[in-house]
Amino acid sequence: MKNNLFHTISKNIQENRTFALVTVISVSGSTPSKPGFRMVVYSDSTSEGTVGGGQLENISIKRSVEMLEQKKKSELNTYKLDQDLNMACGGKIDVLFETFDKPTLHLIGAGHVAQAIAPLALNCDFAVKIYDDRKDYLELAELPVSVDKYAGKITEIINDIPSDMGDYFVVLTYDHKLDRQAVHSLMQKPKFSYLGVIGSKNKAVKIKIYLKNQGIEQSKIEKLRTPVGLPIGAETPAEIAVSIVGDLIACRAGKTLPTW
Repeated sequence: MKNNLFHTISKNIQENRTFALVTVISVSGSTPSKPGFRMVVYSDSTSEGTVGGGQLENISIKRSVEMLEQKKKSELNTYKLDQDLNMACGGKIDVLFETFDKPTLHLIGAGHVAQAIAPLALNCDFAVKIYDDRKDYLELAELPVSVDKYAGKITEIINDIPSDMGDYFVVLTYDHKLDRQAVHSLMQKPKFSYLGVIGSKNKAVKIKIYLKNQGIEQSKIEKLRTPVGLPIGAETPAEIAVSIVGDLIACRAGKTLPTW
């Protein structure tokens, strides 16, 4: 079972699947567990493996789901089985909870800046997906093999993207009109952590006016990152990529993002 669980963990990481890993670190007294017992828990409360069954397993699943929802990375809990879990065996157990929830960066457009962003974002622990309506161009784009590529009409593709608070979107197509349409479509999604669109200050003003005229709430418009990235004087695609990924990291860390 242990080898199978390690295979599951490895597969989940490769597929960027969100999950929690619960590991029994130490025990004392009478317990149903042994050090090294492990369990993988998913956000829908399903699980694989075991930490000993019973109320210990139930509370471990519940806490794992809470941590996934809270985006909490890890914690070590000690349970006295008789007092904390109403288990007759009465021993004590230390349990380590770890979550694996790599945020996904969606790049809308596969131009030179997007191609510079992708490897940098991967190295900064983002999963990366890239979208473009130019199928041949997308296939020839210089991208790491771990980047997922999708070709098709941009607005239709966006509508098919499920999103939650672990998703980051950066719009950088080859056309201003397409950028506006993409941002408008993304604004319809109920959840995401970050939405930015590349462009100048003048373009930023125009796109905000466009969104307001389309009936988008002002509170949503104010959250749009445009010009996108940190104001570091970036000019080349590589420099712009550093500026944008730096902005994404700051957002992920819960920092207040500077404005242009």
